[in-house]
Amino acid sequence: MMPLTVERVKLRLKLDDDLPDDDIQEMLEQAEQVVKDHILDKYDPEHKSHQLAILMMCGYLDENRADKGDIHWEGGLPEPVLKILERWYVPLCL
Repeated sequence: MMPLTVERVKLRLKLDDDLPDDDIQEMLEQAEQVVKDHILDKYDPEHKSHQLAILMMCGYLDENRADKGDIHWEGGLPEPVLKILERWYVPLCL
């Protein structure tokens, strides 16, 4: 499976055509970084579950854009994203 692209994100999330591709690319990069930061060296850009977590994170970031009203994100991962990634997450401290 190929890494995610702007076109795949637009199709999967049914994003508006008026949202510039540059904004979607930035959102994709941010979502990917959040997933990478959570599972560290376990990250695989071609793993279907990791891609699903990124897509869900993109959807969350899209829903909480500043131009859509209040931003509700407090920095933690949404629960569905955490559930997908918990298999690869290793706490830094035990």
